Amino acid sequence: MRNLFTKFDVKKYKINVGLNSKTAIGVLSLLISWYFNKSILWGIFHYVFGIYYLIYCIISRAFSNGELLEIFNYYF
Repeated sequence: MRNLFTKFDVKKYKINVGLNSKTAIGVLSLLISWYFNKSILWGIFHYVFGIYYLIYCIISRAFSNGELLEIFNYYF
């Protein structure tokens, strides 16, 4: 009887369900962007350029006065 699952077949259909860092940073950027702007277009833009948006927020002191905790409380 022939083996239905060869090594090639398993590699071909392997699905990665883990959360990688790019996705996590993008989602964080999207949530922060929605909190500040309330715009879907800006949210998509900040999701694509996530790490740069987070660096911009840190440099421009967008998280001063405890706003980072307010953002987390806003969503969770």
